[in-house]
Amino acid sequence: MGKWCDLLGRAIFICKSRLFPDRLKEKLYFASLKNSFILICTRRGFAQDNSIGEDGNKMKRKIWFIGTPEHSNMGDHLITEAQFSYMNEVFPECDVKEVSLDDYYDVKPILKKTIGKNDILIFNGGGSVGNIWPRVEEMRKDAISSWPENIKIIFPQSIFFTDDENGAEELEKTQKALKENVILGCRDKQSYDFAKEHFFCETFLTPDIALFPDYPKAELAREGALLCIREDREALLSEAERRAVFAAVREKYDKISVYDMVRPEKVTMEKRRKSVEKTFNEFASAKVVITDRLHGMIFSYITGTPCFVFENSYFKVRGQFDWIKDCDYIHLVKTAEELEKGLEKFISEKEPAGSYKRFSDKFTPLTKVIRSQLAKLLAEEENAPVCVKKGAQSVSPVVSVIIPVYNVEPYLRECLDSIMGQTLKEIEIICIDDGSLDGSLDLLREIASSDERICVYHQKNSGPSVTRNRGIDFARGKYIYYMDSDDVLEKDALESLVRKMEEDSLELVFFDGKSFIDETASLDKKETKLHEKYLAFYRRSHDYKGVYDGPTIMRDFLNNDEYRPSPCLQMIKKDFLEDNQLRFEKGILQEDNLYTFEALLSANRVGYLHNVFFYRRVRAESIMFSKKTFANVFGYFICYKKMKEKLLLAKESEERSSGEKRLVFSRYYAAQELVNAALDNARRIYGGLPEFEKNGYRYIEGGAEFRALITDHDRERQKTIKEKEALANEKGFFRTARIDIKNSGATEASSNALEFFEMSGDVTAKEQKWGTAFGLTYVVTSQAETADFKIKCIGDGNVSLRFRSVQGEVKNNAEYKWWINYKKILIDGESILDGQRCVWYRTPIEHCLTDKKDGDEISIHIEWESGQAAIDKMLEEIKALQKENASLKAQKKSGKSRRC
Repeated sequence: MGKWCDLLGRAIFICKSRLFPDRLKEKLYFASLKNSFILICTRRGFAQDNSIGEDGNKMKRKIWFIGTPEHSNMGDHLITEAQFSYMNEVFPECDVKEVSLDDYYDVKPILKKTIGKNDILIFNGGGSVGNIWPRVEEMRKDAISSWPENIKIIFPQSIFFTDDENGAEELEKTQKALKENVILGCRDKQSYDFAKEHFFCETFLTPDIALFPDYPKAELAREGALLCIREDREALLSEAERRAVFAAVREKYDKISVYDMVRPEKVTMEKRRKSVEKTFNEFASAKVVITDRLHGMIFSYITGTPCFVFENSYFKVRGQFDWIKDCDYIHLVKTAEELEKGLEKFISEKEPAGSYKRFSDKFTPLTKVIRSQLAKLLAEEENAPVCVKKGAQSVSPVVSVIIPVYNVEPYLRECLDSIMGQTLKEIEIICIDDGSLDGSLDLLREIASSDERICVYHQKNSGPSVTRNRGIDFARGKYIYYMDSDDVLEKDALESLVRKMEEDSLELVFFDGKSFIDETASLDKKETKLHEKYLAFYRRSHDYKGVYDGPTIMRDFLNNDEYRPSPCLQMIKKDFLEDNQLRFEKGILQEDNLYTFEALLSANRVGYLHNVFFYRRVRAESIMFSKKTFANVFGYFICYKKMKEKLLLAKESEERSSGEKRLVFSRYYAAQELVNAALDNARRIYGGLPEFEKNGYRYIEGGAEFRALITDHDRERQKTIKEKEALANEKGFFRTARIDIKNSGATEASSNALEFFEMSGDVTAKEQKWGTAFGLTYVVTSQAETADFKIKCIGDGNVSLRFRSVQGEVKNNAEYKWWINYKKILIDGESILDGQRCVWYRTPIEHCLTDKKDGDEISIHIEWESGQAAIDKMLEEIKALQKENASLKAQKKSGKSRRC
């Protein structure tokens, strides 16, 4: 114990002493492991991420070098010193800190609290992207996943994956890691080309960073030859070839020094500079260097020492030689014979030492990358919210209510009244005005003056995702609830939800809502129909009792067609949110889909309250009625990509822990359905855009992937639709239609209750078990070209109808769509379709009848042409004919066709 106290006393003295410069001060971190204290010293002091210093001035931007070496390879230490030299020269305004590879996992708990969201993480350059040096690669992947929102820059690397199962497996893991917010530097053309082909992150090309600094001229006396030959996994020379190299050098030189770039002793941060200087002097003291090490060549180059260099097991030596090949004192050789001839010429011509020429201009791409990221962060900070009115800080709130506000002056007071009037009083109300153009901000100030629980912030317009994320950062409550500023919350909602969360120890709880038409809204016929669709959309008919894990309740919601991802219909525990680093995706629409998906994938304790607490206002200018644009397509596309990645990681993690792939698949099949639905939505909306707007994919990041997934698919879809419509219009088959009917205003007891009667001819109507939240589903069949029948209402209400085809069969994972041609539809004598329209499962003809009474009868007349049972077979026949014609054309072109 005395030894520990002595160490502690010395460390505290070092920390407090003014005699030591900041970069050498140490701070202490204690971790309790098996009742013992482990002392971990971190060499570059960790300060809290305060944007304003004690003197009121802005502090420097923090740059964290993560994973710097403390092993004994001097090439890696040369890289590290060069990186600090680069940052000091090019970005002196930044505060550069360092965390070594050896310390990373020990100090990670401190780093999680210390690294600010606007700090930049930089990973050491070298040759560690691949499966040659797994320790560095795994640390980097861990840091990338641990700080997903931070900008991460990997300094120039050589990339190499072995051509075997292990290499393929590691490549797949790296592809998942190197995506958004990661920028990858490559130090040779081969690595750069590989990265552009296999990774989706931003990539740039520069030389090895060790070639950046302005090194001093070597002025030591030179004698003899220095041999620096490797004997590790990167060695290309065989044992016999190494012996031949040594023999060739011994024949020419009496004095031979053997230098191992991997030193026998550990090189710590404190010893790094002296060790690099010592290695510099070793190379500067030789007349000639013979090496197969990349940094043996680079040490020779920067010291002006003539050098003969062999390639290593992959291309990294050649890659850096290409940057300096115009230098007349560095020679690339392949065999011992080439070396012997080169040495003879070198000795006979008495070649002098070379002169190092700096080419810092080659690092412009790296400088541009860092400058652009610093500018991006600065812009975000300048756009950060300004506190207009602080809330009470004396009592920790139970719930933080986060309310983005944008141009909602007519509705804001009613919304805030419903929050301020909650029966749960221990709340904070975080209102962030997102650059409103009306009087919303002034009204916020007025309302906030009457309630100390309200905090008001103002920012430039940034969108709901950024606004909610900032609200999360400000929140102090145990639980978080997201409220929309034009909607209303039931007065006992928060109290009931907190009680449920506490009783069942939940991380997340869902509840229901209902929509209502704003009294000032003047909706057209189309908008009124859309509202009818959403009238009961937010209210679930099933009760999900008990505690679920996330994937299970996701499955049950989807099975009942009651999955609603709106964050306004859920309350979340803040610790759970922070532990899983949940945030809303910036810059997209449909962000709710991704947020709720990620939350449920991570959740172990989820509950549900079968209560209507939330009331959504329907107004003409709301998002519900906005025209779909390319932004909607892009939002779903990003959701698809991110959801797919998250699901893959979740499945892999569970497969490793359970060892049962089939069970994992069954557990996550519902999540896979949501991933597929995001892509389907992107494709569906894209297919309906005007041609000029479809070209938007050319201007987005990931355009090639977008083109492959959506644009090419749309071309095939349009082609198939035209072929099927042409066939459906020509051929007549047994007619089969699907009609969804809902009596949306009926009482609980008789909801959706309807009765078919007076069926004409051979018309049949069969109710299906797979009815949806929209209503009951009937399959209506007939061999006649017309069908007449009546429906009787049970209970008062609004009756909504959808006419479409049945869903296609699925064979070998391909969907064979069934089509039907409606020629005319009359409802109570009113024509809702007069003219042929070919539809299938997802393209319904919709109609709504309002204010129907119990016992009212609805007469329906349908004229139709096709129910399509054999169109796909015909398409196959057409394709076969096309293939045969193509074959005949090819034969004719090659001169093999015969004349009769």
